Amino acid sequence: MASATAVLEQSVAHATKDAREESMAAVEGVRESADRVARTTEQAVEETGRQKAGVFGLAERFENPADQSNPGERERREWFPS
Repeated sequence: MASATAVLEQSVAHATKDAREESMAAVEGVRESADRVARTTEQAVEETGRQKAGVFGLAERFENPADQSNPGERERREWFPS
């Protein structure tokens, strides 16, 4: 009977060890996925910022066509309003 208990305890120990290793591998996989999501999100935020800056730059040119043909025109209007 003692040998059956020892075999059972050994089986439980192996199963516990295997389960722990699988859990750790799963945790590492989740960490890697979270890192990828964070990098992708950061890249998307940067790209959105660049696109937003580009759109506002274009909008400003269309709102002030004189600025496009004469870059100093905006500064002149700021310093010497009509």
